[in-house]
Amino acid sequence: MGRFVSGGLIGVPRSLRQVFETSNPSFPIPSWARFMRVSGVGGGASGGIRTTTGNRGSGGGSGFHATDLPLAIPTGITTIAVAIGAAGAAASAAAAANGNAGGDTTLSFGAVVALRLNGGPSGLSSGAPPSLPTSLGAEVYRPSGITGVVGSFAFAAIGGPSGSNPFLNGAISGGEGTAANGGFGAGGSSLFGRGGDGVAAGPSVNTNGGNASGYGAGGAGALWLSGGAVQSGAGTPGILICEFLETLQ
Repeated sequence: MGRFVSGGLIGVPRSLRQVFETSNPSFPIPSWARFMRVSGVGGGASGGIRTTTGNRGSGGGSGFHATDLPLAIPTGITTIAVAIGAAGAAASAAAAANGNAGGDTTLSFGAVVALRLNGGPSGLSSGAPPSLPTSLGAEVYRPSGITGVVGSFAFAAIGGPSGSNPFLNGAISGGEGTAANGGFGAGGSSLFGRGGDGVAAGPSVNTNGGNASGYGAGGAGALWLSGGAVQSGAGTPGILICEFLETLQ
């Protein structure tokens, strides 16, 4: 068995996996790295607040996802900048209110945004599930005119609910707040987290929404009928997982 050198066996391509739970404006790229493989999610949204008995506001949606997306590291770039999408804060009101959208998770090579994963759409006071964008919700720089990971970089918006890129996936909508099959406003789960819990029956008293857990998931909706304010469930922040690669394995 060979000896280990810089995290890899002699003759075996090196790799380094880095998990970003918080933003980092200047993370050094290993000098030997030529490629990256990236997974992550935008921030999850919070649920809405509804004012009709037997209902809740709809749940917040999850962020958009990347799964093992390959990226070539441009020549001369020595650091990456990572911004983690913020969680959608809980809505608090003694009235109908929409939730708050999640923030975008981004990865940049220098001044160039190489990957953007949209935050989740906010839950609605109407109880209708939040609408996922009809436009694409994830963007990545990729080689121009080819499907590989070498060559010059050009901008292309791909992914989203009906996108063709197998490495990018759409947001997961929060549940409808007016029906049992939506958990009466359950939050949208992500690949990295669980949405705020649904309920089996629509409530008939003031009810807060459950918070999401993990990363990039949406909070549940809430019901307000009278008296003091209620809170919808909060979303959770995004995450980005970067694997630096000496060769594309």
